Amino acid sequence: MKSNKTKILLYISLLCIGIVIGIAIRHYYNLPLSVDINIIDVATLVATVFLAVYIPEVLDRNFQEIKDKKDVILKKVEELHFLNRKINILVQNEIQPNTKSILIINNTLDLIENKLQTLKTLVKLGNLKINFSPEINKIETLIREHKVLIFNNTKNLSNCNFNEEIKMKEEIIFNHLDHNFCLLIFKIA
Repeated sequence: MKSNKTKILLYISLLCIGIVIGIAIRHYYNLPLSVDINIIDVATLVATVFLAVYIPEVLDRNFQEIKDKKDVILKKVEELHFLNRKINILVQNEIQPNTKSILIINNTLDLIENKLQTLKTLVKLGNLKINFSPEINKIETLIREHKVLIFNNTKNLSNCNFNEEIKMKEEIIFNHLDHNFCLLIFKIA
């Protein structure tokens, strides 16, 4: 609201400065004035002023809208990346995980899946004319692999064990996820 008032004040100030300059030029330099008013010249002047004001406003608004959409999508990607890193740290630091760690990992993986669906919706609704689907599909596949690796499709979460082989495979999956998150961030920015 305040920026609109500032813009209007700026336009009025520019108009006043133009009038003052015109009066000063007329006062000090005796330039002949035409008594006839050419309607085509007036229309051209009005159209030029309109385009000089309107086009930057529209372009600025469109660029800001695209930037805002990219910022929202980028924030979601960074959240997913952070959650993925959290799982990686929990898995790499635990040998025989306790129930709390297992539940945190399970809940975080579920949260990642839900946030990934939100990200897909944001990308679809954002209509940014950039194809994010290869990276998002790869991330989705890797997250499923991550979940299968950590829990081995067991119903009893207390039977989870993070031996060296699982840690190594989990680190590989994390690195692939990290790579795809970074590609997605670069595409967005």
